[in-house]
Amino acid sequence: MSNTATGNPGSGHAGQQPPVDGRADPRARSNVSPGLWALAWRRLRADHVAMLALGIVALYMLALLLSASGLLARDWEAEVGVNYAPPTFVGAQSAAERGMLGTDTVTEAPPPENPLDPLRDIIRELRGAPTTAQPPVINDYGIADPLQKEMDEIRAQLANKSVKAVAARRETLPFGADKWGHDIIKKTIKGAETSIVVGLVAALLATILGTVFGALAGYFGGRVDDIFNWFYSIFTSVPYLLLILAVAAVLQQKGVLTIVLILGLTGWTGTFRLIRAEYLKHK
Repeated sequence: MSNTATGNPGSGHAGQQPPVDGRADPRARSNVSPGLWALAWRRLRADHVAMLALGIVALYMLALLLSASGLLARDWEAEVGVNYAPPTFVGAQSAAERGMLGTDTVTEAPPPENPLDPLRDIIRELRGAPTTAQPPVINDYGIADPLQKEMDEIRAQLANKSVKAVAARRETLPFGADKWGHDIIKKTIKGAETSIVVGLVAALLATILGTVFGALAGYFGGRVDDIFNWFYSIFTSVPYLLLILAVAAVLQQKGVLTIVLILGLTGWTGTFRLIRAEYLKHK
């Protein structure tokens, strides 16, 4: 009786446990539920194929950043190679190898002095007339060409420039060249940059439009919901390809911005339906 009345700490609080501190107890720390992103990252790391795909996407994003900053594929429009230059990592073949394969380099003949009559010099040589002089070109009416001297100078200048331009181009490239001598790998990197930018920006625009329209329709309901559902029905009833062509005909412009607007204005219907259903469910 006396022990109970006096409140002996040894007897009155013997069955109570001290409060558990999650920071001090490792068992309590292990019972903490991980978040959604932590679970997603753990599941992604367990899939080796998904991690390989993530690495490829990271390489594409790195190429996008380098290309956008001008550190990679800066001069992709430059004509650095000959037309349809073959792809090789070794370089141009030697003269002996080209002779063995029967692919000797064809040297271009100098342009004729008179493009309209390229056989004039040969006929003069057969007749014994000197070919160094440039007599005036006389037509059937006996009238000399007053612009012959100027035209000859222009032809000589153009011939020199064309020879220099062809000589400066490379015969082979690591990934080859196109019809105009553009480097294929640089064009591929630049095209990948454009494709990724268009895809990301268009998806972002479509997501924003679908989220805003779906939130307004689901929250207010009534006539607002009917109006947005009417637009949704129109956009989903028309075939996607015809809808893209219709928006392109209305914009009547070319470029990356036009493609982004076309894809963004026609791709918001799926997000709209999802967000509207969520608002109606929690309303």
